[in-house]
Amino acid sequence: MKKPKVNPKSIEAGTKNLIPLSKRSPEEKAAIIEKSHASRRANTEKRKNAELIARELLKLQGQDLTSCIDNTALKEKAAALDLSIYDVLTLKMIDQGLKGSVKAYETIRDSAGDKPVNKSEQNINVINESDSVLLKRIAGRLGLSTDEIIDADFTDL
Repeated sequence: MKKPKVNPKSIEAGTKNLIPLSKRSPEEKAAIIEKSHASRRANTEKRKNAELIARELLKLQGQDLTSCIDNTALKEKAAALDLSIYDVLTLKMIDQGLKGSVKAYETIRDSAGDKPVNKSEQNINVINESDSVLLKRIAGRLGLSTDEIIDADFTDL
């Protein structure tokens, strides 16, 4: 995506009337800072309320919660259990995965602990010149060839 070009004149026109805090009176500065803090406190309170509501709703339980599940087999099994909303949401995600939602499938798979991990085995035996010199010195001290040192299994040392 191409970035839109910004006209420096429009930036200057939009910021021309702004007065930096350093050039404001202490009273104005304090009022602006207090307004900023009040806004931040209000946003934090909203986030806390949303989190509290979500936590409490996820604790709700009841068999009537299964009405949102479309898959009949899932709905029948769920109705026999006393499920929380959290459980029903998981079932609903499974329901969506069965309908072909790749995102729902990936989330369920990952939640079940089957998340694929990129494993790239690297068996790199790169010996640079200084390593080679060191190996020759060690081999000489031990009375072995360099190849014997490279092939040796030192795990039991």
